[in-house]
Amino acid sequence: SDLNNLFAPVIFAQFMMLSLNLCVICFQMVIITNLFKRLILLGFAAALIIQLFIYSYGGQLLMDKNELVCQEIYNLDKDYLFIILRCKKSLKIQAGMFHACLPTVQAILSQTWSMMTLLNSVVEKN
Repeated sequence: SDLNNLFAPVIFAQFMMLSLNLCVICFQMVIITNLFKRLILLGFAAALIIQLFIYSYGGQLLMDKNELVCQEIYNLDKDYLFIILRCKKSLKIQAGMFHACLPTVQAILSQTWSMMTLLNSVVEKN
């Protein structure tokens, strides 16, 4: 779709940079022992997570509204089978390997947490 073609490069770049920034911030949080600096990094991480959530929430709303239209048309009149079949194909803003939706936020945060745990174990061994 035109919407997907328009926003896909921007969202892909945004998600990649957010993921990279979160990993770097988490790594810095593992290394730095100063509590004040950790709080500053935590603030940066929170801002990045909010930004990631905003991008994903718009994509999630698009998917939810698409499903709602399909249900409303089905309840309204069964003669609009063509529209119902089109609505069954979910609208998604896809940017490379990312879909702009809330499960993507969860997956990125989960991967970031795993990376932070791994880095923490590596730093503690040394």
